[in-house]
Amino acid sequence: VVVFNDRTNVFTRAWCVFEAYLALRWAKIVRCIGLPPKWQDAVRHIVQTPKEQWKANIADFCQAHALKVADAQASNENDLEAIMKQIEGKHDEVDRRTNCLAEWALKDLIVGEFQSMGI
Repeated sequence: VVVFNDRTNVFTRAWCVFEAYLALRWAKIVRCIGLPPKWQDAVRHIVQTPKEQWKANIADFCQAHALKVADAQASNENDLEAIMKQIEGKHDEVDRRTNCLAEWALKDLIVGEFQSMGI
């Protein structure tokens, strides 16, 4: 379960990104709960466009606001180093797999389309 909240962007936390990446990589069921970062901006922008464009606009919005795992942080420096060592050379794969989670949550919120499996 990925729980979005308005206090911390889960994509800025190394443990959150790493755990989501592993779950998706291992084809575990992943459910996004809560509202992803900047969801109000997304909804305002997307619902003003024709309904048939919503899915594409959600994907575009999420891509424009995607974060890089290389910029993630951890409260414990040793944890951060261990996680970054585990994903060394895989940053693009981690980013590609985990940034879709906000897109899934927005599709669930705006379009009513539930997705829960890895890529």
